[in-house]
Amino acid sequence: MDIEDEGLTSEEEMCSSDDDISFDDPDETDSALTDDDNALVDEGAAAGDNALGVWMNIVGEDPGPLNVEFTVNSGPRIHLARDSDPIDYLQLFITNFSLDKIVTETNRYAQQWIEGHQDYLVQHPHSRVHSWIKQGTTNRAEIKALLSLCINSGLIKKSAIHHYWDSTNPSQATPWFIERFNRDRFQLLLKFLHFADNELQPDPNSPDYKLYKVKEIADRFRKNFRNLYVPGEDISVDESMVGYRGKTPHLRAHNEADRAEENVTHNLVIRLLQEPCLLYSGHHVGMDNYFSSPKLFLELYRANTKATGTVRSNRKGLPKAILKKTLPNNTTIERRKGPLLCSDGGKRPVLLSTAAKGGFVDQRNARGVMKHKPAIVATYNSIMGGVDTTDARLYTYLSERRTMKWTHKLVFNLIGRCVLNAYIIYKEHTSQRPIRHQFTVECVESLMGNYHPGKTPRKRRRAAAEREEGAGNEEMNIQPPDHDYQAAPPTCTLVRIGDGKRRQCMHRVHQTRKKTVWECSSCKVTLCPECF
Repeated sequence: MDIEDEGLTSEEEMCSSDDDISFDDPDETDSALTDDDNALVDEGAAAGDNALGVWMNIVGEDPGPLNVEFTVNSGPRIHLARDSDPIDYLQLFITNFSLDKIVTETNRYAQQWIEGHQDYLVQHPHSRVHSWIKQGTTNRAEIKALLSLCINSGLIKKSAIHHYWDSTNPSQATPWFIERFNRDRFQLLLKFLHFADNELQPDPNSPDYKLYKVKEIADRFRKNFRNLYVPGEDISVDESMVGYRGKTPHLRAHNEADRAEENVTHNLVIRLLQEPCLLYSGHHVGMDNYFSSPKLFLELYRANTKATGTVRSNRKGLPKAILKKTLPNNTTIERRKGPLLCSDGGKRPVLLSTAAKGGFVDQRNARGVMKHKPAIVATYNSIMGGVDTTDARLYTYLSERRTMKWTHKLVFNLIGRCVLNAYIIYKEHTSQRPIRHQFTVECVESLMGNYHPGKTPRKRRRAAAEREEGAGNEEMNIQPPDHDYQAAPPTCTLVRIGDGKRRQCMHRVHQTRKKTVWECSSCKVTLCPECF
């Protein structure tokens, strides 16, 4: 599309219907344009406009802004047969390229961790990490099986990870998890799961430091989101939270002043619409008062993009009358300046729009009762809520686990969005009537495939066997060979273990394991005072 040929009509034409508009009282009307508005007027003057004018009360019928038509064919942008399986749609988002990246970085981090914790591994012979060394590195099939388990844990929710492998209570058992994946291996993969090379992490003062650990994998997901689906005319911008209770001071946003906050949110909205090429297409964007401002709405309007949203009454460029007094409830005053419509409704939040007309419409509320409300309110209610609806659908089948790693929280949230987006495309592209739960189940089974847990290292000895061995040692009077119990006291004395950690008594006469902080000063054998 040629934007120059398609362009917008000047503001002079937008304000030509003076017969239906009367001025505010002088003390309630902006006496002059703000600095931001002057900048916009200068911008418009370059296109042949003199000024946007001032805010004027609407009386009679409002002609509304000039229409901005939606010029894009929305929907999926994929090349799949309509009878394709659910996994084919999911693999459009979670590609082999992304899986191989996870495999590479997970193996790299595991090797870095093992090399940097040799002393720890010597002191902890029963650590799970020893099984990683024996079994070897991970691969694409195992990472796909890991994702299968994580997605399935959103369908089958339990309070803790180890409960999926607990077969003590038959009524609560989940044999699929036990048969298809080893618990220790699963927890090891979560321990070493990584998405970037730590050795290449930028300096903390660098702007690339904050999201470095997830940026590459997140950018790949976002690129797939943009390329595989074109949204319809109505879209919404809103905050979406990823719950995390750990410490992430480097991810906090500090806005010292409202004006600075306005600039940040203004640029954020423009960037969110520019990256997926949603400007100059006639989209209608809804947003709340955290993002909206007259300056932003005018900039979007000049980019063939309509906007509607609540707005904070102290935003620069709004009618000064909004700050001067509070209207009685159920009273509405609407003002227009060029394409901007501002609606002040007493206790109701102030609304701003470049898409709605002034006046009232009849609309049914959630209870089915017909209500007479401003048209701008009906427009706002119809366009907002997309992000909240998406979050509600996402968390229905999203596995939420406590973790010390914020990277896991963010990436698994994105993977959940991949599954949801794959279902949305599948639903629009197939001739069937798919159920989301069944779609997710088929993705889980396809990701697992023929993967089965490999041969695992020998487990720790059971407590009963250790007690039996301890009793046998007591009968045969077996003592640790490195300690001479008959030596003179000056030769062997009882001292505290150097690192202060509790270790198992080596005398082996106890019915159960007994830990102590004492050892022989000469032999370095761990012994409790009773055995010494």
